[in-house]
Amino acid sequence: MTVITRLLPRQVNQFFSGKTGRAAAVTMLLFASLRLGDAAMFFSRIFLGRYLPPLFFGAIDPFFSVLAVITLPVQIAGIILIRTISSAAEQNDNETIRSSIFSTLVFAAMISIFFLGFVLVFQSYILSRLHLQSSVYIVILAATAALSAWPILFSSILQGLKRFAFISALAVGQPMVSAGLILFFTVYLKLQLPGVLSARFAAELLAVFAAFVVVIPLLKGAKFQLKMPYSIKTILVKPSAWLRNDIVPVSIFIISSSVLLHFDRLFVRNYLTAFSGGYGAILSLGQIPLYLASPVKMVLFPIASAQHASGTSLDHAMRKMLLAGIAGTVCCFIFFHFAGGLILSFWRAEFISFAAGLTLYSLNMCVEVVLQLAGHIQIARRRYNGFFLMSAVIFIVCTLLYYFSASIDISRLLVVMLITRIVCAGILFTETPLCLSALTGKLRGLLR
Repeated sequence: MTVITRLLPRQVNQFFSGKTGRAAAVTMLLFASLRLGDAAMFFSRIFLGRYLPPLFFGAIDPFFSVLAVITLPVQIAGIILIRTISSAAEQNDNETIRSSIFSTLVFAAMISIFFLGFVLVFQSYILSRLHLQSSVYIVILAATAALSAWPILFSSILQGLKRFAFISALAVGQPMVSAGLILFFTVYLKLQLPGVLSARFAAELLAVFAAFVVVIPLLKGAKFQLKMPYSIKTILVKPSAWLRNDIVPVSIFIISSSVLLHFDRLFVRNYLTAFSGGYGAILSLGQIPLYLASPVKMVLFPIASAQHASGTSLDHAMRKMLLAGIAGTVCCFIFFHFAGGLILSFWRAEFISFAAGLTLYSLNMCVEVVLQLAGHIQIARRRYNGFFLMSAVIFIVCTLLYYFSASIDISRLLVVMLITRIVCAGILFTETPLCLSALTGKLRGLLR
């Protein structure tokens, strides 16, 4: 490591020194791992888009969007778990760590049973909305739902313990194993969509097993008594200031932004089923801006939190982020407007007619990047007022879209979602009037 630092410029070494710099270095390493995994999954999606019938290809994203929505409470529980374990680790409180891990395992087992029962009870409704016929899909969905809480909670434990090397290994290994199994199940075994879903489940099961092997030794010496970080009574009757003032608004932001991200996928599969294959191609390519912006979000939050704690204003960061978002939106529009049709024509002939939708969706993702970054900066500075109005806007728009679903096509849906994202980003930016006024002044100066 010393040899590497000698080869780096002095400014780079200074940037990665101290707690903030180390946090940035870790997040950048995690980003590299995640992007390698994303690359493996992206190429597998390119293959599936050519190999599977369009209706089967269009069912992949909605299938996993259902799981993403129902596991939102588990993701919020993961936030509490990260804070509890990381605080205990800082104080070398091994007993709290052990009891929290043991309680988490019990909680995950209970959630698995609940999710399994939920899917089995509502199986007819879920299959009808996803437009899938065979009972094989409900078996795979039930098994995946029962497993879905474990990766989230194991990831929270490992993050709390700062086991970033293992997280990075999983981030690379799981998608690559998944891509390999997809090729085996679809090409060799000829299982088509059930093979894709089964491969994703098998890869996730292997990842959970690997995490289980790492976590279980940490329970050595535990008293095996349930000691949840916050009991139900504490949360509902006498919530702490941290739960009331931080977790609730942050949870609202996570839930509303997740609904906004997954709503269109479920809507298209439900009401525009015939076009879901082409929409799957739109999702595969249009999300590239979101993937490219991940390192910014991962590095931004710890740095923004540290700067806010030191009393540094974040208005300059907000201003730069908005300008970068505008520049990225313009670049994506130009690229996909002229190259989108060509890329889709090489991919599959049936996808050429979705070129306009690809341009609109890429614009949506550019604004989504700005929205996510603005939300993380507001979390860092603990300005949550915009989250409540943002969630109300998203709820109203989603309700209206379902109510008027008969008159909605893909273009209209994407335009409405784009306007909604712009409004939500505007709501978060109005939390910083000085930032907006400074930006307006700078734009006027550029026009002169």
